Amino acid sequence: MASFAVGTYRGSVHCFKLSCVAIESADDKKLEITPLFSDDSHTGSIKTLANCKKYLASSSTDDSIRVYDVGRRREVASLIKISCMTIDKTGAYSLGFYRNKILVATCSDGYVRAWSTNGWVPILEVNAHEPKESSFTFIETSPLFLSVGIEKSIKMWNLSNQKMESKSELHSKPLKICAGKDFKYSIIFEDCFKVYSYKFNSCTKIEKLGVTSIGFIGDYLVYGGEFKYIAIFSIGEGVDVIKWDIGYNRTRDLKVLDVPSFGPVIITVHSEGYVVIYDARFLNEQQPPSVLCEFPVNDRLICCSAENSC
Repeated sequence: MASFAVGTYRGSVHCFKLSCVAIESADDKKLEITPLFSDDSHTGSIKTLANCKKYLASSSTDDSIRVYDVGRRREVASLIKISCMTIDKTGAYSLGFYRNKILVATCSDGYVRAWSTNGWVPILEVNAHEPKESSFTFIETSPLFLSVGIEKSIKMWNLSNQKMESKSELHSKPLKICAGKDFKYSIIFEDCFKVYSYKFNSCTKIEKLGVTSIGFIGDYLVYGGEFKYIAIFSIGEGVDVIKWDIGYNRTRDLKVLDVPSFGPVIITVHSEGYVVIYDARFLNEQQPPSVLCEFPVNDRLICCSAENSC
């Protein structure tokens, strides 16, 4: 099984389980979706989510971070104020777990903070970026992560020694960063997004306004945004190879989730309150991926997270 979660405008968090089920009459498999739990403890809109195999974390405009145990289906920590770390009136713009052991947050006061999941003890607090929006992503399964801020910088951090490893300048203000496998990552800017490769020391620029979310599927990148379609971009060819009408005004967020015994799926959430899950196992440049599941959540959706994604 694998889990994912969605966050709403009214502050609700909904967590689901995806399981692979064999079809006896056919040589194929199907997905089974099961609600795990819902929580409405937040008093503001959900800003960002992160989940790993054991935990789910949410940040809201009420300036709190709440953590849930997925298996026990209940809240286990509220990180509004913990030890010497005060994050009142700052909140988190980006959240992520490292191997079920550490929760990392980039906060609107410019700080990067981290807590051990063993007792939720604070282990890192560093002034990383100028206040307001920031974003980060882990590099594969390593303790290294990249963060970007509105001062137009990108920094690499190491959780092992809790130090900054490198810093570079960016051409314009970054909005979001997301990493894939093979040391690839992408940054969304106001007027475009770029795909970088550490392995090949290369950069591909895609001129596109209004992109809100991106995800990697092998040598492809899927993106959505303030438009009525989702596209899959070939990193090698440098062009969109698939583009399809989604039936909604825009995509608020999307994630790629690799479901055990099944394969990759694309999870998308839309302002109209719908979650759509696409089959990404057999990408065909002649036709869009098929819809595996589509269901409503009784509120405007803001964001989503998946167990093994950025």
